[in-house]
Amino acid sequence: MRCPSCGSDVTDDQAVFCPRCAAPLGTEEGEATARIDVDEVTSGDTSVIDAPPTTDAIDEPSPGERVAAVRDKLEHTGWLDVASAAGLSFLVLLVVGACLVLAAKLDFPALGAGADLLAAFNSTVIAGLGALGIAVVIDGLSVSALPLGALGVIGAGTMWAVRSALRDDPPADLATAVRWGIRVAVPFGLLCFFFALVFRFRGRHPVSADAGMALVTGAFWGAVFGILGAVRMVEPLHSAAGRILGGLRARDRAWYEGAATGSVMVVVATVLGAGAVLLWAIVALAGGEPDGRFGVGDAIAYLVYLAAFLPNVIVAIITLSLGASIDVGAKVDLGGRLVGPMREYSLASWSRGDADPILFVLLLIPITACAAGGFFARRRASDPSSMLVTLLTASAVFAVGLTLVAAVGELRFAGVVKGAGYGAVAPDLISLFAFAFFASGILSFGGWKLAESTSLLHDRLPQAR
Repeated sequence: MRCPSCGSDVTDDQAVFCPRCAAPLGTEEGEATARIDVDEVTSGDTSVIDAPPTTDAIDEPSPGERVAAVRDKLEHTGWLDVASAAGLSFLVLLVVGACLVLAAKLDFPALGAGADLLAAFNSTVIAGLGALGIAVVIDGLSVSALPLGALGVIGAGTMWAVRSALRDDPPADLATAVRWGIRVAVPFGLLCFFFALVFRFRGRHPVSADAGMALVTGAFWGAVFGILGAVRMVEPLHSAAGRILGGLRARDRAWYEGAATGSVMVVVATVLGAGAVLLWAIVALAGGEPDGRFGVGDAIAYLVYLAAFLPNVIVAIITLSLGASIDVGAKVDLGGRLVGPMREYSLASWSRGDADPILFVLLLIPITACAAGGFFARRRASDPSSMLVTLLTASAVFAVGLTLVAAVGELRFAGVVKGAGYGAVAPDLISLFAFAFFASGILSFGGWKLAESTSLLHDRLPQAR
């Protein structure tokens, strides 16, 4: 290649300038490319020349970090403690269910023969959910019962779970405690729903707890016991009840004394009813019942049954003692009509026959309880002229309390697949309320007058001396 300026030979084919005269050796395009405005580049932004390429990539959080962030958020809002309380409560429910299943197995050894561990757990879940009053569907037959004793154990367990969850951060006031307790309904109801949906017996004769009812009922009892457990950390329950009664006392003294009198009636009737159950058991054992096949396993099973259903049995005994009836039997749908042997048991008619005379001893329960209530009311009365208001309030508290407990503690079963119909072992609520209200009113009036007569006699004794 020859230099166009000086004509000297250039041996390097890649040379851009002549080694002799430094003239450019390229074309006009090469010369234009070679001219570089050094001042402009130097004075301008040089980052485009010497800066290495960069990326704006953001590090994504790992799954563990995401879980930790969610956990921190739940802990900050208090839902982690709520969930832990609900989980502990559900464990108590499973323990109650296991006790009921064990009792059934001891009572009927052939029950569930050859079943595996999963089947045993299914039975435990169904029995535990049934203890909340959730209907159990057995091959199209829906059976529901609310064993009040078992429910009380689950309630006590829930209150303990709430106390354990809030031990480090107790609520500051009653309003906060109530809001915290209500939140227990959400995870507890969801747990009941999930376990009812998953753990069931499938096949030709399916057995399961009603999942929809489990969600609603579980949430209801979770809220009730959650509130009681949280409120208990702020103020003892008896103190809260006393404060409520104190407010009623300040508003109307006669209503307050009537509510206290009705409560005394309920307590005395409950104690006497429990005594009647114990006496019945002693008499049955002394008479050689049950038969010789009754063993230790049967005894344990009956004790579990009694503990689970004792409040229900006491209400049934008080119902009979008041003269009200208990309906036992079933009705089925036949051509659009409900027919069937629904038998009525009461002191007036014992299943279409005469009641055993020994049963009339039960009349001592309302006589003693209601007369004691009237006697108590007269001795504590601030104004004897308010007798009518006081005794009517006491009768209302006594009748309403018994009727509500009888309503939630009944046993009922109904066909949900194989036709309409139902069966029941339950007090007749209308007759129970009517008999309880009128009997308690008359008997408490007698107790009131008895207290007046003994008071007058006591006042006259010094004069006679």
